[in-house]
Amino acid sequence: MVGRIGAGLLAGLVAGVALGLVARVFMRVVAVASATPTGFSVAGTLAICVAFVLAVLPGATVAACVRNRSRWVLPVLGALLLGAGALPELAQDLSGLSLFTTVRQVTAVAATTGVFVAIVLLPLATVRLVDRALRRAAPTACAS
Repeated sequence: MVGRIGAGLLAGLVAGVALGLVARVFMRVVAVASATPTGFSVAGTLAICVAFVLAVLPGATVAACVRNRSRWVLPVLGALLLGAGALPELAQDLSGLSLFTTVRQVTAVAATTGVFVAIVLLPLATVRLVDRALRRAAPTACAS
C-alpha cells in the first residue's frame, strides 16, 4: 500500500510540475502579447507549479489505490478547480486585446488555449503516470 501511495504522490508531483511549467510559459506569452505589465518571477512560477501539484495530488493518490473509473473523479475535479482559477486572470489579460494587431491577438488567444490544454492534460498525465509506475500492481484497492 505504501508503494502505491508513493507512486501516486510521485506521479502527481511530476505531472503537476511539468504541466505547471508549460502553463506558466503560455501565461507569459499571453502577458507579452497583450502588453500586460508583469514580470516573469521565480516566485510566480513556483506558485503556479505548487497550485498544479496541489490540485492533482489527492487524485493521483486515489488513482494509485483504485483501478476502476472512479479514480478519474478527483484528478478531473482538480483540473476544473485550476481552470476556474485561471479563467478570470486570463480574461483580464485578454480584455484590451482588440486594441492590438492581429498577430498579437492570435498569439494571445493561442497561448490562452495552451494554458487550458495544459490544465485539461493534467488528469490524463497524472493517471497515465500512475499506471506506468504501477504497471505490475494488481487492480485492487489499497484497503485490500
